[in-house]
Amino acid sequence: MNETNNSKAKLLFGNRIFRKYNWSEAEKVRVIETLDRARALREIKLVYATLEESYTGSKRSVKKGITEGASSRAGGSTKPDKNILIEGDELAARFKKLAGITS
Repeated sequence: MNETNNSKAKLLFGNRIFRKYNWSEAEKVRVIETLDRARALREIKLVYATLEESYTGSKRSVKKGITEGASSRAGGSTKPDKNILIEGDELAARFKKLAGITS
């Protein structure tokens, strides 16, 4: 049971650090090997904290989220002209007359 918890902790902390930084494949392999050498949960957390501190202080690029519509410009309105529904107004007036709503 303890071994399973350690494996899950390694996976959790590995995923956290990989999502946060843009790393090359070689760097990712080194991180995995370093986490793999840790035997206890305390060691795993210590490895994660050490990696986090070492890369936070350096000029590593941090992944940035995508903002919606950041590269698109505002276009013209797609709102139709009011004159399009002229037939609808005539039809609505006819139905009102048939229903006895208007005199």
